[in-house]
Amino acid sequence: MRYFLKKKKNGVLLVCSAAVFLAVGCGKKEEPQQEKVVRPVKTILLKEDSTVTREYPGRVQASDRVDLSFRVSGPLIELPVNQGDYVEAGQLVARIDPRDFEVAEKEAQAVFAKAQADLKRYQALFEKDAVPAAELDQKQSEYDVAKAKLDAATDNLEYTYLRAPFSGHVGEKYTENFQLVQAKQPVIRFNNIAVLEIVIDLPENEVAILKMETAKDFVASFDSAPGRTFPLEFVEFNVNADSKTQTFAATFRMPQPENLNVLPGMTARVTRKSVRAQGLTAHILLPGYAIASDESGNPFVWIVDEALTVHKRPVKLGEATGSESVVIIEGLTAGERVVLTGVTLLREGDKIRLLNSEQEG
Repeated sequence: MRYFLKKKKNGVLLVCSAAVFLAVGCGKKEEPQQEKVVRPVKTILLKEDSTVTREYPGRVQASDRVDLSFRVSGPLIELPVNQGDYVEAGQLVARIDPRDFEVAEKEAQAVFAKAQADLKRYQALFEKDAVPAAELDQKQSEYDVAKAKLDAATDNLEYTYLRAPFSGHVGEKYTENFQLVQAKQPVIRFNNIAVLEIVIDLPENEVAILKMETAKDFVASFDSAPGRTFPLEFVEFNVNADSKTQTFAATFRMPQPENLNVLPGMTARVTRKSVRAQGLTAHILLPGYAIASDESGNPFVWIVDEALTVHKRPVKLGEATGSESVVIIEGLTAGERVVLTGVTLLREGDKIRLLNSEQEG
């Protein structure tokens, strides 16, 4: 009887254990799958850019600028102008001591007067057959030489005066009064700032476009005049690239602005908004923050399909435009939608929700 009860107890225990196991097993529920986050992002609908904006740093220089120098040597006795002075065309800006040249001119005048008198006398004698033609020719030659020396002496005396070749401003003085200056030694830098030139450096892929554009595409702005822009006229570009930067210097022209004193040596910003020329590859502009990089540093963007799913698209970048935008030269086509914001948070195949999307232009 004791044996029977023991077995029965064991049996009850086994049955209970099984029941507990079944109860636990039946009560277990499957965990729901975690839904993917649908991220709200801004996007842009691409189109080929009919206009492209570029910005370049520029250097201001005078349209007419020259280093004035004397044609003769001597000590300065007059230097009546200062840096920044406005000078009319023909106005005296420097003079060297003329005394030696005045003496030389008087000597040349005396020699010339004698040669002139001799020539007249021999001409009269020749008409009377009193002298041969050879002697008359000799006197004619002496007269011509004396006349040339007198003209040179007169010119040299005039060259002791240095005058402004055009109306403009004194940019820089290279010497001081009473110093001895040599012929062709620069004395004064003279500038015409009524018309200004602005020089910018262009990469080689911009030069071909530059030749096809009109002057209205270029404007200049200055930090001293916020909010104002000034139209530029394209003048020329250097056909030889800078050996260090491999850029080409392009020159533009503008009149001196009213109520603003723009001087040579100042900096400017040149902005170009231009219609793309026919025959050139159309590019896409994107803000820099829309471009991500993979583990290898290769740039890509997120393309949005019709199901609002994002897909990685490698792209080839061009140059920055100076306005926080980057030119995409390969990898994108018009009509595609690209993610602008939150690009580092997305993964391949993520769903997105559009926020205030726009059209590229």
